Amino acid sequence: SGSSAGKTAMKVVKMVSEAEAQKSPTQRFTDRFERIFVPAVLVLVGVLLFLLAPLFANLFGIASATHAFALLAIAPLIRAGLSLDCRRAQRQFDNRPQMLVEVVPQALALTLTLPVLRHVPGFEAPVALALIQALAALVVARALASTPYRLGFRKDVAKRLIAFGWPILL
Repeated sequence: SGSSAGKTAMKVVKMVSEAEAQKSPTQRFTDRFERIFVPAVLVLVGVLLFLLAPLFANLFGIASATHAFALLAIAPLIRAGLSLDCRRAQRQFDNRPQMLVEVVPQALALTLTLPVLRHVPGFEAPVALALIQALAALVVARALASTPYRLGFRKDVAKRLIAFGWPILL
């Protein structure tokens, strides 16, 4: 009786570990959705910021900063290339990779603030620091990534994303 209870317990442990190792269809769809939708939104934001740069500059009363606002639109485009492996780790309650992706670029930008302010004039200094921070986040995220990413377009995924995500775009 004792050995059969032990065998049953081992079977239950094995079944639970196998179930945890396999992704559900919902999880696989979420991963694909996240891999495409998040970068697409960031690219859209970057393009909109670039197109609206003159409007923002005039809105703030600094028309001479139009080029700075246009350059700042590159930051979301850079962040669109971030690896999503850190987000997946967060789902497993491991926040260490995401902390590195957030903290290392901020520390780098903070370290470079005075030198950049000394050498880069006007509105370009904060823009340069924002771009340095975005590039550093990209480098750290890619260094930590366990999944290779590549650009691609799949019609079936795009159709499902549009069918599922169109209310979010509004």
